[in-house]
Amino acid sequence: MDSIRMLILVFSSAVKTCGIICCFHSLTDETGVWHDTPYGKVAFVLLWLQIYNAISSLVYFVCKVMMKLSMSSDEKDDVDLNNCLQKEVEKALEVWGSIEENPTNKQLSFVAKEIAVDQAYVYLAGQLDVSWTDIKIIEVDYRGDVKRISLETLVKWMELKATEATVIALLKGLLSIDRHDVIVKFDKQFCNN
Repeated sequence: MDSIRMLILVFSSAVKTCGIICCFHSLTDETGVWHDTPYGKVAFVLLWLQIYNAISSLVYFVCKVMMKLSMSSDEKDDVDLNNCLQKEVEKALEVWGSIEENPTNKQLSFVAKEIAVDQAYVYLAGQLDVSWTDIKIIEVDYRGDVKRISLETLVKWMELKATEATVIALLKGLLSIDRHDVIVKFDKQFCNN
């Protein structure tokens, strides 16, 4: 799809360039002498801008094609995996979007365990509007136990947001911190339960 868009962009730049060349040509007399008018100067500038635009679009397109051709099979597999993962995330959000209920303790524990790594719970808490102060208090209370800190942060979110603390709000928070993997695992774990 990107290739088609780039070809259209290059083609439209070429058409504009031809149009400006025709306009440029009309500003010369039969002998090819340039008529030094304000319109002629504008046409001259526009011509060079369009030529630059066409060339830069073409170079960008060629670079994109070369990058795709030079991708290893592992990189192509990663792209395919990301596309597949994105579809699974969209499906999960669609399914859970119609359910306006609070997450269960089991669901909170599952997410807490998944986001305890690399302190992702801090980023998720920020997306769920848990204050930095609340996070720090929880970290002091449960120093060293990252999984517990992660869980207590989610419990704090439930306390603060009450009815707004829904499963879909939690999944959207995960989406906003790019934890698509957790959304897919969550959906597989709890969709039928």
